Amino acid sequence: MNQQKWHFTVIQNPEILAKMADTIRQNMLKSPIEFLVERAKSPDFNVFYSAPTVVIITADEKAHFTEFDCGAAAENITLAAESLNIGSCVIGLASALFESEKADEIKNELGIPAGYKFIISIALGFKDIEPPVPPKNKDVINYIK
Repeated sequence: MNQQKWHFTVIQNPEILAKMADTIRQNMLKSPIEFLVERAKSPDFNVFYSAPTVVIITADEKAHFTEFDCGAAAENITLAAESLNIGSCVIGLASALFESEKADEIKNELGIPAGYKFIISIALGFKDIEPPVPPKNKDVINYIK
């Protein structure tokens, strides 16, 4: 339907990135999910892997199918990054940034339009290592002939 009811916030300011990562860590520490709490307790934990650029993708809360559109946009961003030899990581856990009483304040600081919700984030930076390709799970496909 080509609604384009999305918004892209590109953050490269190190202080804002650090503040975002700390807010996410603090919210994770309050989580009832023990795995998240333990992960946030690690002294070197940074949800964005200390990447110099993070893209937050948000969408109009009232629009339909925005998750699909934003997912396709996120994939295109990661594919374009790879073509430029830039590493990328799609991060859903950044949703914790908007799971506190400060959510509206954070959205305002990041210039996210009112009425828009977090969909996904992408960390971008040059690779320190070339991670191995994980094995493919072949049990997720049914062939009907």
